[in-house]
Amino acid sequence: MTDKSTGEGALICIPTYNERENVEKIVPAVLDVLPFANVLVIDDNSPDGTGALGDALANRDDRVHVLHREMKEGLGKAYLAGFAWALGAGFTRFLTAGNSMRRLGIRSTESPATGSVLERR
Repeated sequence: MTDKSTGEGALICIPTYNERENVEKIVPAVLDVLPFANVLVIDDNSPDGTGALGDALANRDDRVHVLHREMKEGLGKAYLAGFAWALGAGFTRFLTAGNSMRRLGIRSTESPATGSVLERR
């Protein structure tokens, strides 16, 4: 039996476009809150190097994966590509970085010292 509260067996899909500063914070934060989850950074060929940063994060942590797309096609198509990737990789539970995480009781709060942080309610 999997423990959903730790993210076991889940893939968190995070679509990005010019999100270099954010992805550097959100990926570790998600994995801190859901230590047995995996993260898929879905990058739409960001000119700011978001995809390359995702690759660097993936090289340091096998729970991080990156899907590079050729161009920006919108949030919906990014999620569809991520879900297709997830199914192909054998994941059966995948969530979006927004509403799905809120339903798990995870919220973002502002910290004056570190900026936005994730925490479980």
